[in-house]
Amino acid sequence: MLVVLGLGSTAAVATETPSASNSSATSVKTVDYLAALNKGANNINGSDVGDVWQALALKTSPIGLSQYQKSVTKEILIKSASTDLSGTELEKAIIGVALIGDDPTNFQGQNLIKKLTDEMNTTSKVSLFPEIYAIIALSTNDYGEASDKTKAALVSDLLSQQNSKGVWNSTDSTGMVLQALA
Repeated sequence: MLVVLGLGSTAAVATETPSASNSSATSVKTVDYLAALNKGANNINGSDVGDVWQALALKTSPIGLSQYQKSVTKEILIKSASTDLSGTELEKAIIGVALIGDDPTNFQGQNLIKKLTDEMNTTSKVSLFPEIYAIIALSTNDYGEASDKTKAALVSDLLSQQNSKGVWNSTDSTGMVLQALA
């Protein structure tokens, strides 16, 4: 069992491990998660932003996203918007456009939000991840009633897929669902 208790910029992490005598031993250590976050962000920050996920990691870190990194991310997004975006690539583009402060309802002459809501309302669901990323993308701002209805339907569908143990397909998908619902 793992228990994490937040204490400002540090966390107390308690782990319980079975011992040879069939009882459990608990160990507690304090970790500075902000230091770990900064170390990871500094690693990304040391190179050009290569995609939206790197830009998102920097934006949500204490380092932030510089104007230069925003412009590089925008160039990546402009290039991707010139193709026929769909599925996770469309969702990633919406997240990226919102991340750099542009408007996904009018990016490069395209309404990416309408495109996503239309896609989600007409496509049969085959995987959790497109629904998860769609919820995250539609949650980047208030995009109106059509977006809200699509997001509500997606949330309802995700919740219906939770199993009796309270999880989804895997630890990975459960973590992503929880991120989308947060």
